Amino acid sequence: MEPKRKAEAEAIAAASAAVTEESDERHCEQEPESEPALPVAGSDEDEIASLVEGAGRLIGHSEVEIEALRSANKKLTQDKRALQQRIETLEARVVELEAKGTGDPMSASEFQAAIKKWEDTVETQKTIIRDLQNENATLRAGVAVQPEKTADIARRSAERETS
Repeated sequence: MEPKRKAEAEAIAAASAAVTEESDERHCEQEPESEPALPVAGSDEDEIASLVEGAGRLIGHSEVEIEALRSANKKLTQDKRALQQRIETLEARVVELEAKGTGDPMSASEFQAAIKKWEDTVETQKTIIRDLQNENATLRAGVAVQPEKTADIARRSAERETS
């Protein structure tokens, strides 16, 4: 792009940005807080489009360039609306989450008591498991001793019969 055309395009972009900012400020001042801060269809867009077209004609841009600027402006306006709607949605979600809260907050002493109760429960379970493991080990040892006793009894019986 030639330096002259580049400077002209920058001037148009700056003018368009200034009109958009003024438009946003007017909408923020005029609209009540209960309604979304979206531009009124037709007013700002038409104003910007006419400024872009008029500026383009004044500096000798072709219809193609003016149309490219119009489409870029339209896309930016749509993106802006989408972002504003997303902000409003997220703000509403924040308010909703803040309203829910986390329930009744627990005091530090209540929290410590709950932790102590949980620790006692865990210790009780560990004790039960340890006792059952010891009992199982004892029973296994007793079963291992049983065959030896059975062999002793059989040997003694055999000795009695021979004697």
